[in-house]
Amino acid sequence: MNAPQPPAARIRLPRPRVTALLREGLSRRLTVLLAPAGYGKTFVLQDFVREAALPTLWLERPAETGWRPFLSMLAQGIARRLGGGDSLVHALEGGWLPEDPLPLVLSDLSAVHADHLLVLDDLSHVAHDSLPAGFLGRLVESTGRRTHIFICSRTALPFPTARLKVSQAAAEITESDLRFSRDETAALLAALAGEPPSDDVLDRVQQYTEGWPAALVLLAMSALRIGGLSVIPALDDLAAPLPKDLNAYLTDEVVGSLEPRVRSFMEESAILDVVTPAACEALLGRQDAEHILDQLSRVWRLLMVVAPGAYRYHPLLQRYLLDHLRARGAEVLNRLSRQCLVPGWLTEPEPGRLSRVVAQLPPSQKEQYPWLALCEARYLLSTGQAERAQGMGRLALQSFEQTGDRRGAFYVHVLLSDALSLRHDFPGSRAELTLAADALLPQFRDDAALLALKRALLGYMSGSDLEDMEAELRRSLALYVEAGDMIGEAEVSDLLGLIRVRRGDYRSGLSLLERSTRMLRSTGIAEHETGMNLAWAYMEVGRFRDACRLSRPLAASSRKAVRRAYALLCLLGAHTRLGEFAEAAALAPAANALVEELGLAHLRIWLAASLASLYRIAGQVSVAVPFVGEALQAARNCNPAIVHVPAHLEAVMLHLFSTGNAHAAAQVAERTLDSMERMASALQRVLLTLGLAVARFRISRTESRPEAVQTLQQGLAECQLRGADFFVLHEWHLGLAVVIYGLAYDVHPAYCLSLLRRMAGDLPPAVRQQGIALSASELRALNAAWQALPDESARTALTSLLTPEQRQRVAVLVSGPTRLSIQLLGPLSVRVGDTPVDVRALKRRRSGQLLALLLAHDGPVPREQIIERLWPDLSPRAADTSLRVSLHHLRRLLEPHLGGKVRSRYIQAEGGLIWFSRQPEVWVDLDQLRSVLQQADAARLAGRLEEAARLLEDACRLYKGDLLADDPYALSDLRDYWRERCTEALDWLGYYYWLNAGSPEKAIQTFQRRLAVEEYHEPTHQALMRIYLGAGQTDRVRHQYKACEEALATHLGVQPSPVTESLLRLAMEAEK
Repeated sequence: MNAPQPPAARIRLPRPRVTALLREGLSRRLTVLLAPAGYGKTFVLQDFVREAALPTLWLERPAETGWRPFLSMLAQGIARRLGGGDSLVHALEGGWLPEDPLPLVLSDLSAVHADHLLVLDDLSHVAHDSLPAGFLGRLVESTGRRTHIFICSRTALPFPTARLKVSQAAAEITESDLRFSRDETAALLAALAGEPPSDDVLDRVQQYTEGWPAALVLLAMSALRIGGLSVIPALDDLAAPLPKDLNAYLTDEVVGSLEPRVRSFMEESAILDVVTPAACEALLGRQDAEHILDQLSRVWRLLMVVAPGAYRYHPLLQRYLLDHLRARGAEVLNRLSRQCLVPGWLTEPEPGRLSRVVAQLPPSQKEQYPWLALCEARYLLSTGQAERAQGMGRLALQSFEQTGDRRGAFYVHVLLSDALSLRHDFPGSRAELTLAADALLPQFRDDAALLALKRALLGYMSGSDLEDMEAELRRSLALYVEAGDMIGEAEVSDLLGLIRVRRGDYRSGLSLLERSTRMLRSTGIAEHETGMNLAWAYMEVGRFRDACRLSRPLAASSRKAVRRAYALLCLLGAHTRLGEFAEAAALAPAANALVEELGLAHLRIWLAASLASLYRIAGQVSVAVPFVGEALQAARNCNPAIVHVPAHLEAVMLHLFSTGNAHAAAQVAERTLDSMERMASALQRVLLTLGLAVARFRISRTESRPEAVQTLQQGLAECQLRGADFFVLHEWHLGLAVVIYGLAYDVHPAYCLSLLRRMAGDLPPAVRQQGIALSASELRALNAAWQALPDESARTALTSLLTPEQRQRVAVLVSGPTRLSIQLLGPLSVRVGDTPVDVRALKRRRSGQLLALLLAHDGPVPREQIIERLWPDLSPRAADTSLRVSLHHLRRLLEPHLGGKVRSRYIQAEGGLIWFSRQPEVWVDLDQLRSVLQQADAARLAGRLEEAARLLEDACRLYKGDLLADDPYALSDLRDYWRERCTEALDWLGYYYWLNAGSPEKAIQTFQRRLAVEEYHEPTHQALMRIYLGAGQTDRVRHQYKACEEALATHLGVQPSPVTESLLRLAMEAEK
């Protein structure tokens, strides 16, 4: 049967791009047009020959009739068509067949006086080891500079050309050069139909043909015969048959010459979007897959290389092969379905195309062949149709249970678990995994790996303990590595990386995610199906451009609807943080449509929270508020709490930086941290804690400000520990507020400076140009923050982040309040700016004691209590006068420029109460010590011993000596209290280093510091003696005993206790 020829002869469009490539052949010996049938090789070469107007010898299918006829055609053509020599003609006519005709041919060609063309059209019939193949190979390497050989071929040439290519004497024009561009396709369709095609028609034709000229013409002509180009169906519409002409052309011209076993291989491997030897061996059970793929790609040119060892079919050829696969019957499809799904549930081949073939089968065949039903169920689940997937899965389960196929039942339960977890029915999902474990067959270790991975993934989605999840993942990883399953290993690494990013181990998490993405792509999985978790991780750490780069192909082309939805949400968030609000808003309709189509509550929450964030940050508060309400309402009806956090976090930010309701922000932040801390990611915890700190600064009265400072310390310490300074790129209003309060209250000032510089350098230009508005509370703290800035570059950075109106305020900050530093521990010291206050003046009128008494209390102190402590022997009237004088004197010392009736910033009195107002520019060592000790106590109670030790070391460094050490008879009870707190800290540290940290040297140093405070403290001497005994240092035991004996005698007049004596005896016995 002769294949129908495309009517290209009637419509010959100019192909200047291809003609230019052919024209370059006039400077080479050899140009090869290498492409499958239908790419117009002959037509473009005919047009070029006409344009070149050079002597041309065109031989079609040379040597097809034999070796001597070929030589005769070549000799006659050289002599008559090219005007060359006729020595080979005479030899053949004389009955002589030269053993090597090449010298005669070269001699005849050299007689052609002008440049000339030798065209060999179609060498597919020339065998590699034949005489013509050897002759032609030597010919193309030996011709003179005026001979230009052009070869058209559907298959690889039967002789090597590598040496010519290296010397640039040969070049190839392949199907990638010959396929029609979009513009050329539009021009051809317009010529065929008499009018330009619509964009929709052009998209469908391009999807079908990818510029394959013959397919393009046949598809268009068939459509025009039955109603026009608009009737061309979508490529994935398997119910619509291919046009008969196109089907016949593919049968006769493309696959007709292939062996039946190769055609069968192609039909069955066509279910793969990416065709690899490993996938074909697993799918078809063929050991020759690598050889066949190499032949299909390199020799027959029917596969396109997408990566080393990975190929794909042309979409139209793949569609043709799938039609023929379906015609082979349900039994073949059932076998392929099982091979698709087992053992590589995670791996290629993904069953998407096979499932669409299966979907065309009647329900009775799916009942008879349960693997078909399971295959379709998995496809339905991948497109977000969880309910339909469950129904189809249960149909398969019934058949598997009837036939006793436990492995089939195992995979159905895994699928049902996936479907239920997608709908956040986590108890039901967990129950299905339990049933899967019951059906698990011990010999299939890859199934056990899959089960462990699914358990970990379910734990992640439901907010379970991260350590338990890591244990499951390590178990799964070991099994996948043992099995050599690279995709399984990559999927485990992907989830493990996501878990680590979530808990704040960003370096390790990103490394795992990047590795898993590389591994998946190395197996041939396309970029539009990989990297979703990596994109979210990039989003988390502030690499928004990278998040967009990975998310775009996923959002546009992923086969999985849920994956597309996640990608759209990631893009929406990334564009928002880049200040590209128009781009973010443009994504909203598509994201909303897809989320509604999927009907998943957690996606609705994330979308509403993302849109609220977009409009809040863009300044459209009235639009943002309803979205926050929608997110919170949806969260109330959705489990688990892991999906509540984005809604609550957005509510905190909205209250803080849009509505100004700091009380509401604090309530939401506290409630979220208390009830959902385990569900929140490290970044979310940082944002919530810092949001709570800002709220407390805004609502706190003077006496409760330390609570805000402590919260800020906790948030910044966590941020610094995790390396999460990128939070300022997510929430720059929060970032600037945190920087101002941190600088003003001396909370991690160096780190706050680094945050400030990152904001000034990395925030989007549009954000910096508009500026970040500060609340009244931040503006009040701005003065002290400004004073804390160390240099002009820091001041420039801060100024650049403010709004134009607030930048003007900065100009007057230089003359604002001066930093006030007060040291009560050790000798009393007060500095106003860089100027120390005269200590003798502080001691007059007991002003220094009054200052210490006020600062030792967190709130107001009654006047009567102050008088009783400082002037107990005076009459009430005299004592009251002394207090007023002392207060006035103290105000003048702290604020030397205070004049008239101007109210003091620091010394406040009202209603019989007196207190010291801790303004942002004030630094008090006792406040710092109190705060650090509170944090250390909390860390110890929580079992965070390493953190507690670090904090207690900070506390001991702050303790420069006894309270008012230069006034030993003042406030003795307060002095004793703080000394006791310091010695308790040293005691705990000494035993921690000795017994917990395994660092006796640090323990010795700490216990010696303890003795420097109270050298007669016998338990400390005993601890040191025990450490020395353990180290075998008996001489140091003796020395320590002597020091203990002398200290006890000097201070207490007593001898060492029996315990101390026993330790000395142990040392003496050890020396014997």
